[in-house]
Amino acid sequence: MNELNHIPLEEMLLMSFKASDEGNIELAEELYRTFEDTKDKALKLAEKAVQTGDTKTVDIIIASFEKAKIVSKERVEQNNLNKHIENETIKFNQGNKEISFSDQLQNISDDNDLDEKEKIDALAKNILSQFQKSNQEAINDGFIEERKKKKEADKKTKNKTNTDTLLKKYLADEQFEIGEKRAKKLLIKNKNSSYLHNYLGVCLAQQKKFDEALASIDKSLSIEPDADDALFNKAVINLRLGKFREGWELYTAGISKEDNIREISEKYFSDQTPLWDGKTFDGTLLVYGEQGIGDQLMFGTVLEDLLKVQKNVAIVVDERLTKLFARTYPSIDVYGLNEHLTFLSYKKHIAIGDLCKFFRNDIQSFKGGGFKNFETSPEIDNQIKRLMPLGHGLKIGISWLTFAKKNAKKRSLSPEELSSIVNSSDHTFINLQYGDTRENLEHFFKLSNKSLYDIPGIDLTYNIDSLASIIKNCDLIITIDNSTAHLAASLGKPVWILLPTNNDFRWMEKREESVWYKNALLLRQAKKDSWSEVIQNINSALGQ
Repeated sequence: MNELNHIPLEEMLLMSFKASDEGNIELAEELYRTFEDTKDKALKLAEKAVQTGDTKTVDIIIASFEKAKIVSKERVEQNNLNKHIENETIKFNQGNKEISFSDQLQNISDDNDLDEKEKIDALAKNILSQFQKSNQEAINDGFIEERKKKKEADKKTKNKTNTDTLLKKYLADEQFEIGEKRAKKLLIKNKNSSYLHNYLGVCLAQQKKFDEALASIDKSLSIEPDADDALFNKAVINLRLGKFREGWELYTAGISKEDNIREISEKYFSDQTPLWDGKTFDGTLLVYGEQGIGDQLMFGTVLEDLLKVQKNVAIVVDERLTKLFARTYPSIDVYGLNEHLTFLSYKKHIAIGDLCKFFRNDIQSFKGGGFKNFETSPEIDNQIKRLMPLGHGLKIGISWLTFAKKNAKKRSLSPEELSSIVNSSDHTFINLQYGDTRENLEHFFKLSNKSLYDIPGIDLTYNIDSLASIIKNCDLIITIDNSTAHLAASLGKPVWILLPTNNDFRWMEKREESVWYKNALLLRQAKKDSWSEVIQNINSALGQ
């Protein structure tokens, strides 16, 4: 009996339950098997003890089983399984109608009408019959029901995770038609899923089924009115359709500490000053930059209008843009995102994108806005000018890749497509492409009979001031939708921007000119995933 004294049955059950709670089903099952083996050994030991008249051992076994039953019962009650227990053969704590099993054994032991052998036989009969039943009854209930419940929960979680992962993959791969069909199928069984209605809306919008998309997202919001992702998705659809007033109001949903869709600095969420309401006040307004470099440049075009309303302004932007913003807006205090603002005194704050709800509420506000070209460094301009090639024709800066998380492959040009543009004319092409392009360029050089000219010693990823000066020294910029497009456009250079069929909201729909930049020409794919017509038009224009 030493083993049972050292490792009581109830302790084995508790260890098994603990492992189950922690999600370690394999360990839980192993511990429960140990419990079962030990219980069987205890029954055999009890049988021998009865035969030899060892009532002390029988008492120890009875006590161990009773404790195990109590542990099991508590576990079952904790998981609201009382009904199951009540229907089992073995009853725990049944009140006055039925005495406990241990009391039954004690009564047999105390019955003076039985001789010693009859008492032992009665004890053995009760122990063996009752505890063998318990294999499928009360002691097992706690673990078996718990394990069943755990497996069901794991199955549901796994199915949800697999479904969610698959749906996200459809979006990432731009398989919007498949995503739409899958979401509709899932909605048959789960009509009240806010997530699925929102997902369906995204798929529909990317297929340009905007009315259906808005209806689906509205259904999502009727189920979960405060869902930030659904509100934000509705915002960008409205902005894409030119419904600016409604779009910008909803666009604020993209800033929440939980999701932070607009990727604003964490400092924004800890800011204790009030949000700006668009009205002039005495004191400084702090504007937080958000998202990527391109977004900060694009929204930065609104600053000129802001200064007409609010005189004292400070702004936090990507460190690579601080000098560009400081030169362009000398009256604004410019800080990098990683700078401490300990000594900055300001009374209100706002995200730079949220300025649009005060200054860009209709097409006319874009046309009549106080757009100001960003200013390059004259000193760097002169240095770059001496490094520019003395080639034929126009000096055309070109950028063909994006490394953004969203639709990077769909927005980018292949080496073959790049080669087609560069080889089409006698103009001189300047490399403006940031990022690691070594493998891409190696492929390009194998295909092209012309080279791209690199300005020596310039890091096109981090040295934005020098990149801006290279652009300034070019005659024309040809680029896909990336940060270079915004930099060139905000500098006032003529820029041709190549857009995929599923373009970003800022470029709207069916427009050749940009509402943000008067100097930008938008060249849209006529057919999904095909740049052939766009490239043909570019080559035709450059050949004239």
